[in-house]
Amino acid sequence: MKKIGIIGGGIAGLSIAEALCEFAPNLHPIVFESSAQVGGKIQTYTKKGFVIETGPHGFLDKEPRVDELIDRLGLRDEVVVANEDADNRYLVSNGGLRLLPLKPQGFMFSSLLPLPQRLRVLFEPWVATNHSSKDESVYDFAARRLGQGVADVLIDAFVTGIFAGDPKKLSVASAFPMLCSMERDHGSLIKAQKEMKARAIKKPKLHSFRNGLGTLTQALAEKVEVRCEQAIQKIQRKGNRYILHTKDSSEYVDAVVLAAPAHVSGRLTQSLSKKYSKQINSIPFVPVNVVVQCFYARDIKRALDGFGFLIPHLEDRPILGSIWASTIFTDHAPDGTVMFRTLLGGKRLPENAEGSDEEILQRARHQLEDLCGLNPRALPIVQEVIRWPMAIPQYEIGHSERVAAVDRFEREVPGLFFAGYSYRGVSMIKCISEAIDVSNKVQAFFSSE
Repeated sequence: MKKIGIIGGGIAGLSIAEALCEFAPNLHPIVFESSAQVGGKIQTYTKKGFVIETGPHGFLDKEPRVDELIDRLGLRDEVVVANEDADNRYLVSNGGLRLLPLKPQGFMFSSLLPLPQRLRVLFEPWVATNHSSKDESVYDFAARRLGQGVADVLIDAFVTGIFAGDPKKLSVASAFPMLCSMERDHGSLIKAQKEMKARAIKKPKLHSFRNGLGTLTQALAEKVEVRCEQAIQKIQRKGNRYILHTKDSSEYVDAVVLAAPAHVSGRLTQSLSKKYSKQINSIPFVPVNVVVQCFYARDIKRALDGFGFLIPHLEDRPILGSIWASTIFTDHAPDGTVMFRTLLGGKRLPENAEGSDEEILQRARHQLEDLCGLNPRALPIVQEVIRWPMAIPQYEIGHSERVAAVDRFEREVPGLFFAGYSYRGVSMIKCISEAIDVSNKVQAFFSSE
């Protein structure tokens, strides 16, 4: 039986291992995880009745492969759907929270943008399609099609929520390829949305599990072989096989899947190709802290009737936004309480992820007092600072060239494969979907021998 060494026990590595176990019984995947537990940034723990997520807060039901995985693991009865109030999204504008309109006509009558900037959006269907091969930033794409006002406020906040990044540096083709497809195929974002509505494409809903997203990673870990606290320090190629070296041992394998973050994979593959490993290692990451603060509902003046809020950069605040976790999944917090998950750091404000836990907690709290009416004298029931110094990869201008280098690396070094959120999508569901593709590539490699 062929051994497959999978480096990284996050959602990508675990999903690939599960897919190989399920669809390739002649292959034996072994997951090597450097830390004491699996899951990567997807960790869940419970404290005083609060279900606390360290990373993502849920997943959208728009990827059939995710549903198939949930069913294979027997977790269907554990799935929970977000509260309908979570459809409401807020934006900080002119110093306060403003509800984002759910429908286009609502946007035209909202006060989020001045009237001329709202009217500019109506001209989007007549904006010429960009046929240039030059990599365009998210900001430039949005400003060209929708106007500078939308780019500065709405798109800026949207990018903050997903990448904690700078829209003027992120590549639209790499970060949001669907937007490029909509422009290319329909000539207009508005026309594309009308077409989707006409085809009755349902709006995806946010989901989680009764006991949090850790339910999924733990179920995956129980199905595959995982070796925790086994950090791979060196990869050596010997003939048609590879040797994975840890601090205390070595393991011969017939193929290697690097499902670790790019900066780890780049370092580990230097001995195989300095040129390609350098390009992989050049993918930038940004720090993000997740600040969890829980209070009694009586200490909050305003209704937390939504998913939470995001903050455009021009508002000049020290946080990126805050998720109203107890509203989204009501069973994740005790009755009569609220839970905030406030985000700090990112590409443009990395300094706000620095400092002591007390400084960071106060930084977040002051914004909740100002924007959500938190009583300044309220005592927290639970408060935690979860630090991710290398939180989210940035698909900046030129990212497609770095991904192309990954593809060339795989072609030139047989039996080496790359996966995970560093390359083709940062979402949990993208990592799960890609696992099937990677599994198929590994199987095809051995079939061609």
